[in-house]
Amino acid sequence: HMTHMVPLLVGGSPFQVFVDSAAVALMALHHFNHGIADVVPEISAVRERCRTRFTMDMIDTNFSPIKTSGEFYRDVLTRGRRWEEQAGGNGTRREMTNQDVTRRRRRKRRQLQEEPSLSNSTATPPSESSRSHLHPDPQPIPTVMLGAVRSAVSSPLATLAGVYSVPQISYASTATTLDNQDQYPYFGRVVPSATGDADAAVDYLTGFLKLTHMGVLYVRDPYGTTYAQAILNAA
Repeated sequence: HMTHMVPLLVGGSPFQVFVDSAAVALMALHHFNHGIADVVPEISAVRERCRTRFTMDMIDTNFSPIKTSGEFYRDVLTRGRRWEEQAGGNGTRREMTNQDVTRRRRRKRRQLQEEPSLSNSTATPPSESSRSHLHPDPQPIPTVMLGAVRSAVSSPLATLAGVYSVPQISYASTATTLDNQDQYPYFGRVVPSATGDADAAVDYLTGFLKLTHMGVLYVRDPYGTTYAQAILNAA
């Protein structure tokens, strides 16, 4: 299960660029789950070899670190606090530990491996008998977090991800502080850090435009501060 951190609304209006990106993520998930090879032909082959099926929910970050961290903690991580009646029916309850969650996931993987193979047809959806693994839990515990966009939002999320051992993959946060694997061991990204942008900017301004002095206007947040420092280092 994936939780997607994305700014869907700004000032009460849809932020269309990121609404589109959320739709693309859902389409990719749907194509993977059902072996639809219209966009990526290799997906059909993956479906035959991989029993994993993905689910996703979304949290509207609204570009707010506090709002997003609170939503992730309250609405996502607390799903792991499953309660069970202790033997004897005395009404006391036990909180599900990380070991309980791990054992549950292992049992689920074994169940998937024991299910019969899917049909060879990539156009035919799974039968009802083989569809149970598509939605194993109405409120599943996330196994990976996608996002966020702003580095100021990704930084506190990366701290929570490290505490709760949830891998985090950002497609837009470029602050160089997020490179610290000791502080953010579960954070990864699919874009270069701000250092690469700064090096390219300085090379262009000094090498092509022959400038000898420039100023940097930046927002004092994790991205802006590290980008300004990267410019100074490159210059």
